Amino acid sequence: MIFSSYPGALSSTDDFYLTTNNIFVMETTIDVVDSKLFEYVKSADKYVPNFMRVLAATRFSKNANEWINNFKQLNSGTYSSQWMIIDYNIFKEIRGTDKTPKNLIYVAEQNPKELIHHDISDYVYKVQLFLMIE
Repeated sequence: MIFSSYPGALSSTDDFYLTTNNIFVMETTIDVVDSKLFEYVKSADKYVPNFMRVLAATRFSKNANEWINNFKQLNSGTYSSQWMIIDYNIFKEIRGTDKTPKNLIYVAEQNPKELIHHDISDYVYKVQLFLMIE
């Protein structure tokens, strides 16, 4: 696994990872503007801290969808983020072909209430084709 950090840190302080399973993961923190969502924050005995879930998902997942499913377990709701996960195995498989990608790029957003995610591969593929035509 490759990640940006500093000596002695166990994980990336920039939330940027590239794994030996060819999964690219990056994150940006988002603000929770609806204060009503904070009622969904779990008590300390019902969650695993964010950095531990990130490390576990990043080290053990073999594809983007698996990363999200591993990461969303025991979410506390206290560290809201948007994640982008790219599966370079699929990229290598479809590169130079006419295949429409599936499960290539996921976006996930977590807030205190939930973690939602979508496979945006088809959207990115269509936008790329549009930009190439212009």
